[in-house]
Amino acid sequence: MSFFFGSQAEYEQAMANQAAQVQSRYLEFYDFIERLDYADMNTLAWMMHRVQHDPGFAEHVIGTMAGRTRWRDGKCGCGDEIHPVSDHLDPAWVLGAQEKKSDSAIPETTNDDEDFAQMVAKFSVQKFFEAGSEDELARFAGLMDKWGVNYVGEDTTSVSNKVSCNNCGRVYESLADRMVKPPGIENCDGCVQKTKWG
Repeated sequence: MSFFFGSQAEYEQAMANQAAQVQSRYLEFYDFIERLDYADMNTLAWMMHRVQHDPGFAEHVIGTMAGRTRWRDGKCGCGDEIHPVSDHLDPAWVLGAQEKKSDSAIPETTNDDEDFAQMVAKFSVQKFFEAGSEDELARFAGLMDKWGVNYVGEDTTSVSNKVSCNNCGRVYESLADRMVKPPGIENCDGCVQKTKWG
């Protein structure tokens, strides 16, 4: 509930202004649909029906339209008077003086090797190979060597998170999955099976 503090005349003027704005919006809408062809009109009717029953779809449509306005026309969809999107950006960022990003490929660093391997898997090994710092790449390669595995893929341009044991070929979902057990062929499930069954 909203409250209005002022004279009766000011209240009536405010209500009249609000009604005029609503009326103006209706007139804009009528003008808009007058210019639609049959297919566009059906699409609009379908979207309005769907929006009425699906709030998630409504948010999607609003976001799509705001994004289209923003990036196609350079106008902001924030609800204020039409203005450039750059009005919402920090001037220092616009001028390229933003703070230098970390050289780290993954969002955080850790001294724990298992946590590090988990973060690489979550980031994706492919992206890690493309963006990792020299220290991070060397650390990852050292862990793969220590656990006796190699990445699955032709080369670093088509690598997945999966790794395979250098001894038996068993494939693990990621280096982190292999690191659940200590290094060594005696702790690789595939090597144990191979030794057991030949």
